[in-house]
Amino acid sequence: MSEREVLIADSLGFCAGVRSALEKARETVALAKEKGLPCYLYGDIVHNKHVTEYFEREGVRTILSPAEADRPGYLIIRAHGISDAMRELFVRDGFILADATCPVVLRNQRLVRESALPVVIVGYPKHAEVLSLLGSARSDTFSVASAEDVYSLPPEFEYNAVLQTTFSDVEHEKIVCIAKERGIRMNFLNSICVASKIRRQGVTNLSKKVEAFVVVGDNKSANTRELAALAEGDGCRVFRVEGVGDLPDEVFGYGRVGVTAGASTPAEIYEEVIRALRS
Repeated sequence: MSEREVLIADSLGFCAGVRSALEKARETVALAKEKGLPCYLYGDIVHNKHVTEYFEREGVRTILSPAEADRPGYLIIRAHGISDAMRELFVRDGFILADATCPVVLRNQRLVRESALPVVIVGYPKHAEVLSLLGSARSDTFSVASAEDVYSLPPEFEYNAVLQTTFSDVEHEKIVCIAKERGIRMNFLNSICVASKIRRQGVTNLSKKVEAFVVVGDNKSANTRELAALAEGDGCRVFRVEGVGDLPDEVFGYGRVGVTAGASTPAEIYEEVIRALRS
């Protein structure tokens, strides 16, 4: 059998927002130890179990309310953000906040707060980023995740819209189409984040050159799912794995394999997968 060719996407792994969040989190953990205070994470810092396990080993507990903490200490806010009400609650109860929210998400939260019109959040309803946007201190905010959801909005109405940074391009286009048909005007204040666009383009550039695609990332990661869906849409056999241990025997039967990784996947994880595929 000829040697397997493994092609790597131009851009993969940590984005700038994730790098910044993890740097902030590590600094806060060190500071908490120095001060003798407990350190907590508000939810998963990013959607990757390897990263979560690292902070657990550092003694950091994950909580979602002040009541879950033994006593106040440092609270690291996840990259996906936190609702305004929950932020105020932690401050009121004496926690020291270390904000690791992605700058793009912070900007989108501000756009929601300052909107002169009712706001539609276009994104997956249970995603941490969408929950933080919905919690941006206003009541006239709605959420849609599919074209069908648009029918719940009154027709012939105007909204400002904010898009989840890792939302599906395909679903986005469907939502825009149905909104136009119903006379609903959505003024999009943002777009898919640049890092997500670059990673998606990396998949598109490779998909016609390979027989199969390995997408490395956590099952919770929305941007990882979108990379996999994009490769599948281009006709590739796709294998989604969280690490080298998830590689199935089937993948080694392909002669040309593409590899990419979600924006919250550590380099050492996807590099181990690449080495295994090349061995």
